[in-house]
Amino acid sequence: MVELSNVVDQILNLAESEPVYRFNEEATKQHLVLPILSALGWNIFSPEVMPEERVRGPYRYYRVDYSLRVNGKVKAYLEVKSLGVNVFEDKGALHQLVMYCTTDGVGVGLLTNGIQWVVLKAYEKDKSIEERVILKIDLRLRKEVELEKLKLLAKEIFERDDYITIIEERAKELMNKEQERSEVAIFTEHPEEAKLLDELTPEELSGRPKKLELYIYYKGQWHKLPVERNAWSMSLFTAVKFLYEHGFQDLYIPSYVETTYVRNPASTDVIGSWYVYRPENGGKAVSKLKELEKKTGVKIAIKVVK
Repeated sequence: MVELSNVVDQILNLAESEPVYRFNEEATKQHLVLPILSALGWNIFSPEVMPEERVRGPYRYYRVDYSLRVNGKVKAYLEVKSLGVNVFEDKGALHQLVMYCTTDGVGVGLLTNGIQWVVLKAYEKDKSIEERVILKIDLRLRKEVELEKLKLLAKEIFERDDYITIIEERAKELMNKEQERSEVAIFTEHPEEAKLLDELTPEELSGRPKKLELYIYYKGQWHKLPVERNAWSMSLFTAVKFLYEHGFQDLYIPSYVETTYVRNPASTDVIGSWYVYRPENGGKAVSKLKELEKKTGVKIAIKVVK
């Protein structure tokens, strides 16, 4: 089996360099989704991965993009959208997928755009479709935990009779570990050596710092947020991610925090329904962080080590 991490790196590079996947669903299937399934142990050149599976609906027949089979038995239905579709937010696609699954008695539905993956249980008493989502995977985060989540879709898992329970329990374990790791340091006083945005000097904003830390003052406390790769380009996404996870709904900043791709996908990160374009330099990053302060009412400080 090809190393999964290598395949994920390859498809991320493809997705970030070729805009065709934003709109072309077939290209997304062939170039992004099938290589991942293959790396997960599925034989994509056999009926294990059956394209255009025929499903009988209430009034007519439908075609689901793929069925995943073990020994001839359908274990999951997989629907693919183009990369430009945020499958985390596409409720219509989720409802369609559940309809396919429940019609044919298939226990698990998978929805993906090649980079984002959603796993849901087709049946669960007294729970809405959204509440039946077991797992969300975002490969753009480039975190080890996302790879571990993806491995739950390996063929060897689906070979087990209790595959749904295994996926559900392991997903909960991974999410708990992820939450523990992502706990941010909290301060009641202004953090030492961190400066408010208006206090940063041109020298501090130039070039790439050795260390970059973001602090957000929210509900009477300063929250310390490490910035990925200590890069100014990731500072805006770091702030948007924190605010989104703490319930802020309006984070719109023209051309930089949008509800769809408006600029190069290679320079865009996604959190929930927001597409965050990476600022070109420190000055631009701070300018957009100031707009975010004004919109949300939080205070932002930054520690820069040159």
